[in-house]
Amino acid sequence: MIPLARNPSEDLRLGPGGLSRAAFAGLRSMMHGNRPAAVCELCASPLPSEHPHLLKSEGNQIICACTPCAVLLDGSEAARFRRIPRDARALPPLRVSDDDWQAMGIPVRLAFVVAEGGGATFAMYPSPAGAVRTEITGAWSAILLEHPVLAGIRPSVEALLINRLSGTPEYFVAPIDRCYRLAGLVRTYWRDLSGGPEVPAQIDRFFADLRAGVAPPHGPVPAAPIGARIR
Repeated sequence: MIPLARNPSEDLRLGPGGLSRAAFAGLRSMMHGNRPAAVCELCASPLPSEHPHLLKSEGNQIICACTPCAVLLDGSEAARFRRIPRDARALPPLRVSDDDWQAMGIPVRLAFVVAEGGGATFAMYPSPAGAVRTEITGAWSAILLEHPVLAGIRPSVEALLINRLSGTPEYFVAPIDRCYRLAGLVRTYWRDLSGGPEVPAQIDRFFADLRAGVAPPHGPVPAAPIGARIR
């Protein structure tokens, strides 16, 4: 067991063969047949099934971390690492029309919207090949003007998850790793041209779990005053 006080930055140094010490430790553990189910990608400590995730700004890479590494590195090194929130929250119905949806160029009825550094905003939607990404900065600006509550979504680590598959659209602020997990479910269970029966079942199960873990929304989302500016 690696001491909790250990400095994770020590494990980012290169070890044998140019690998980080954490990666080398993981490979060595695999060779001895005793690799745990999950290890911290920064210090190689064994991880429980429930553990923090960090977003690495280089390449928007999601990494598994132990709690000490997550606490120590969150927001450090000029925000090189950012801790991904654990909880999702439901939003009241938003005024996102079919025209708004088409303006964002999203061809399916399931997507998540994430703002990134530099002011760019992207919509991502599941596909048999994984999450497809398209920039929607212009179209999204108009939606933000009408729904100032959306400006509180944390850039890069949270997304607006939109489910328009059923009769009434649903809106959630969700951690970015859960959104990518949804895209991964679609890719994993997609069969043939139509997707097969398992994809809708997996999507229904995902949203059932999401609803069970969030508080219901209260009241309508107020519209922004005319001419309001959203940062």
